Amino acid sequence: MVQNAKPGPETGAGNWLPIPASGDFSLTLRMYAPHPSVIDFSWQPPAVTPVN
Repeated sequence: MVQNAKPGPETGAGNWLPIPASGDFSLTLRMYAPHPSVIDFSWQPPAVTPVN
């Protein structure tokens, strides 16, 4: 979960990644010992999906 306001405990606040309320931000995916498909760019991570 990526959002600017801290979520309540019922929505999984333990998985919350805070972002600014406005302006740009970036997401970084850190891969440890990646599969060769990651290195040769044949694998791409899934898109970020907005939810309401």
